[in-house]
Amino acid sequence: MAVRRRGVRFAMVLTVAAGLVAIGAAPAAAADDNVGIRLPTRFTAGSPGSVTVSVAKRTSGCVTVRTALAMRLPGLAAEQVQVEVNSGDEWRRIGAAAAGDGLVVTERSVPDKAVICKRRSTSVRYRVTFLDSAPSGRVTMVAEGYSAGGGLIDRAAGTRSVVGGKGVSPSSSAPSAAVAPAAKPTVELAAPGGHPAEPPGSGFGVSTLVMLFGLVLVGVGGTLLILLLRRNRADPDEPGEYAFPGSGPPPPPPVGGDADATRILPRTRY
Repeated sequence: MAVRRRGVRFAMVLTVAAGLVAIGAAPAAAADDNVGIRLPTRFTAGSPGSVTVSVAKRTSGCVTVRTALAMRLPGLAAEQVQVEVNSGDEWRRIGAAAAGDGLVVTERSVPDKAVICKRRSTSVRYRVTFLDSAPSGRVTMVAEGYSAGGGLIDRAAGTRSVVGGKGVSPSSSAPSAAVAPAAKPTVELAAPGGHPAEPPGSGFGVSTLVMLFGLVLVGVGGTLLILLLRRNRADPDEPGEYAFPGSGPPPPPPVGGDADATRILPRTRY
């Protein structure tokens, strides 16, 4: 009985420990290469706005980085916006193409520091100018990072106001707080050639599966602990009263009527 109980207790401890290790490992598995974006408080038509795109490498190995910008503003056309990129401390204009529904996408740019390895990052500075003919409103700016082979590394986005263009409304002139890095975009981008850009990965990732497995193991361990406590209450190791060593039934009285009936109790060891 005692051996079986120790076995159950040992299995319970291993199950709980394995679950905690799995949950603790989940945040590390979730660490991945990422892209961030810094935006001005707002964009004013006719004036350039500074946009910075950063790419950080958190996984092993090295990658050659490319970056691109996309923007969605209802009614925006490619000829109503100009985009420049800083390369070698000089600004040069890059091409932009319309992808429909107010979406404009730039061509990909090569950072000055194009190759990054684990725990390293690089950044690209852009100047975005909405012309006076551009519509006012809320623009969603999206930054994307790619490998040299065209694989999507990550993307980030933020929303800002465009003021001073045509169709100015009071709501569009209110500035919004700066965000860096921004949240993931919800718009579906298209490449300058008209082909849809790669969407970010969906479904369960490795970190999610590891965390779920850890939670299951912790639950199994808790169930085993409850069963063990109930068994201890219902099935004690040695039922009955405890008998002191050396004790036993009292000796019979001496034979005869005149004999002394006094009993001598056995000496008890403490």
